[in-house]
Amino acid sequence: MVTKRKRRRFCSLLAVVLSAASSTTAGEPLSDLTGPWQLLVDDYAVEQKPNLVRTYHPFQKYAGNPVIVGDKPWEGPIIYVYGTVLPNETHTGYRIWYHALPPDGGYRLLYATSSDGITWTKPNLNIVSFGGSTNNNIFIQRNNREHIPSVIHTPWEADPQRHYKLINYNGPLGGFLGAFSADGFHFTDE
Repeated sequence: MVTKRKRRRFCSLLAVVLSAASSTTAGEPLSDLTGPWQLLVDDYAVEQKPNLVRTYHPFQKYAGNPVIVGDKPWEGPIIYVYGTVLPNETHTGYRIWYHALPPDGGYRLLYATSSDGITWTKPNLNIVSFGGSTNNNIFIQRNNREHIPSVIHTPWEADPQRHYKLINYNGPLGGFLGAFSADGFHFTDE
């Protein structure tokens, strides 16, 4: 008897929760997270799909890999691109924040741009000195174990000095650091 009562109560609560959830999400607009385009056709963004058949294709590795190589003296032969890739402000290309581990042991956080996601340009940011020159794409070098730069762009932020947020791992501290920036290059630590 107790089991039937518990089951009935659970089913009633489940029905209330599911109906409340479906009524709150049905009228919400799709968030614009990557720009003015929808990258994938999914069941959330497309209400009806008459005469549409979903066909899956395996990914094909780009024959010209790697697309970003350590070809600058401040990068060395080892670069890591598990940072962040975002569309650029005009939505005509991409930006990447990544890091390098050159032979001198100094981890450096770096920036590059691309119009197609395959050919990358490393602009001179003129922020961090390397070998007596700031003619490079380094945007942060604090110590020898600064890596995994994760950047988000928040143009809706009321304070224009905080339109970009950065979190990255700091080895000597044994944890993550947060920072903010107006342009995505000149970061101020939190």
